[in-house]
Amino acid sequence: MIKLNEKTTINSNNCRNTINFSFSTYFKGAIFVSKIGKKRWQDLCKKNVIKKIIYNAVDNKAFKPGRKIEKKIVNLLFVGRLVNRKGLIYLLKAVKKILTINHNIKLIIIGDGPEKLKSEKYVKKNNLGKFIEFKGEIFGKERINYYQRSDIFCAPYTDEAFGITILEALSCGVPVVGFRNEAFSEILKGYPYPKLFVKNKNFLELSLALNQLISNSKKRKEISIWGIKKVIKFNWTNTAKETEDLYYKVLGS
Repeated sequence: MIKLNEKTTINSNNCRNTINFSFSTYFKGAIFVSKIGKKRWQDLCKKNVIKKIIYNAVDNKAFKPGRKIEKKIVNLLFVGRLVNRKGLIYLLKAVKKILTINHNIKLIIIGDGPEKLKSEKYVKKNNLGKFIEFKGEIFGKERINYYQRSDIFCAPYTDEAFGITILEALSCGVPVVGFRNEAFSEILKGYPYPKLFVKNKNFLELSLALNQLISNSKKRKEISIWGIKKVIKFNWTNTAKETEDLYYKVLGS
């Protein structure tokens, strides 16, 4: 059995967290985390390999809404590895645009990676330090607390096979704004305001979408209620059961 997602790479010399093309001879089942993931990786599987889409899940007992406090500042949150495909630079440009008309925002960035220095330089060069904070890697309850204290989750991801942070945010009752991609369209089917997901890499459209929620607490509340209900089905009990069933199917084959 092998699980294929956007982090999987092809490398014939390194078998750790990689797939060797010849390795396809030895597995009989493949799990994909989304339809786009299956589309990208299914060609690695031979025809007789059992292929199944099983969504990632979120612990909705841990990731749950916190008590919201009425405040003037609207808190934006970004969580992700600071790499090119996570699109942080476009979010920074969108925030810069928003600040030309509204200073009542704060962007918190959780994560680390090779794009951090470039992003910090952009913030410094454009005098955005008062409105943007880099927190580095944060895990556990502290990370959940940041979700709970946020008003809007920002997902400027330019290439994503699933987006576990989207589920974490929605489970905490935080509405999401970001770029359109196949993965988000799949897991966020029925999103109350689909136009909050805009054209990929278009930071001007992203700034407009963010402004819609920044200025409308009623809309944020509506999405929050929808998100909490939506994420219930993305739970580890379902994921574990589907995985177990697939293992028995593979073993029985």
